[in-house]
Amino acid sequence: MSMTKRERIIATLNHVETDIVPYGIGLTADAKQSVALHLGDDGFEANIANFFGGTGYNIVWEGVEEGKYPLSGPDFNSYPFPVIPEAEVRALCEKYFSEKHDEVFTTAGGAGPLFDRAWSLTGLENLLVYMIEEPEITHALLEKITEANLCLINIFLDYDFDGLYFGDDWGQQIGMIMGPGHWREFIKPYLAKMYGAVKKRGKYIVQHSCGDILPIFPDLIELGLDCYQTFQPEIYNLREVKEQYGDKLTFWGGIGLQHTLAFETPARVAEIARETMEIMGKDGGFIASPTHMVTGDIPAQNIVALLNVFQNQNKNIEITGDRLIV
Repeated sequence: MSMTKRERIIATLNHVETDIVPYGIGLTADAKQSVALHLGDDGFEANIANFFGGTGYNIVWEGVEEGKYPLSGPDFNSYPFPVIPEAEVRALCEKYFSEKHDEVFTTAGGAGPLFDRAWSLTGLENLLVYMIEEPEITHALLEKITEANLCLINIFLDYDFDGLYFGDDWGQQIGMIMGPGHWREFIKPYLAKMYGAVKKRGKYIVQHSCGDILPIFPDLIELGLDCYQTFQPEIYNLREVKEQYGDKLTFWGGIGLQHTLAFETPARVAEIARETMEIMGKDGGFIASPTHMVTGDIPAQNIVALLNVFQNQNKNIEITGDRLIV
């Protein structure tokens, strides 16, 4: 009997190689429209067959908007930290599980930002300065953010999600925004509290961070991280990372948007995708995916070619970007 999508994801998270590499792809509205026009099929999404699904809740933080930061200084005593609307979150979860999701691996998201949430309140440059000049206040702010996140996490943990998805951007194209030392001082202790709550309930943890966070892979493994997303080939050497960490972390991503999907031919996209899945999928530990949500400026033929690779693994067929092969 063949494995379900959920079973394949769980196997790969446990570093067991499966018959096909689990995969997924997310498309923006513009990208969906582009592919639909290219294929002449508004219903093409029904054939994508992603391996994962889920829901999430975005905590509302008062005064946070583009270019405006509600904490003008390090003193936040007067700031109205959010109260999680438990009934609303539970209704969201119950609605999600009122539908059938047995086939896919499910995650709940929205409870993860620490660094991103802190600088959205203070401004990025200010927060980096506070880490150096106001460490006690910085810790107090991150503690308050963690408290809000944990309220949401503990609600999610009452439901049958397979794991929780955390999002927080720590990396740049080269190196970490705050450096690994400051990450260990200001982020790691609070991440440990959130990860710990999830691990106590036997759930998997997926952590998103853009950019280069290679120096803290050992720290994340120590904290119990199961899966790192997004794994960018423009930043990481696939073979070296697989050799060093492939038995300890599962990597989600690997198909680059910055170059491969944006500029290569459909045939080359297919070649790179297959090679990536061969390298990273050995002995499990890999979920194949574009490194970010695919946007409308990516050629539709390349998106279709990638979908065809994902859906036709172990088949000796010529991959095309002209039509879906299902």
